[in-house]
Amino acid sequence: MIDSFMIMLPNIVLALIVFAIFYFVGRQIKRVVRRLTRHHHQARNLGLVLGRLAQSVIV
Repeated sequence: MIDSFMIMLPNIVLALIVFAIFYFVGRQIKRVVRRLTRHHHQARNLGLVLGRLAQSVIV
């Protein structure tokens, strides 16, 4: 069991790095969407929902 874990360790580390990259890209896109809708008072909630949705899709 330990041997198979050691074999899979580089893949696990790579997967965590890729996940972190997509997570931070998703956060940035969420901020962009919220920033674009910040000036429109009526679209503020829509921007929040669209930002979260965009982040979720990317992750």
